[in-house]
Amino acid sequence: MPFRQQTLVGLLALICGAVSGIAEPLVIQNDRGGYLAKQLDRLAELKKSDRRVEVRGDVCFSTCTLYLSLPNMCADAETIFGFHGPMRIGRRMSTEEFNYFSQLIASHYPERIGQWYLEKGREKRFSVHKIKARDMAQYGVKICDS
Repeated sequence: MPFRQQTLVGLLALICGAVSGIAEPLVIQNDRGGYLAKQLDRLAELKKSDRRVEVRGDVCFSTCTLYLSLPNMCADAETIFGFHGPMRIGRRMSTEEFNYFSQLIASHYPERIGQWYLEKGREKRFSVHKIKARDMAQYGVKICDS
């Protein structure tokens, strides 16, 4: 195919993708988490956009696990999710704060994962409960096609 024709075909594909609103999936890889407020803002944007999110790679720890709340997400079967209780760097949390942030985090998970988090997942503060995505399928986690 001549260069001009290739360029035209590529341009048309780009335009068709933009018009149809199809966006490439957001691929999350080896995310060890971060600040809760920042992650909640990002999740709100992703929910509005309805963009597909694929969690892949070896690990998805801490606030990364909140991607499980997105309706249009899937996870690689071998990705390990790591859950822990809320904590503050440099300062101890009161019981009230710990319970408030635990409830806030749990409210952003699918119901069954949120229940598990409140019963067991938040117990660890300086380590994580590690669970492979394939084992979380029983809680409704969608596994990505290879």
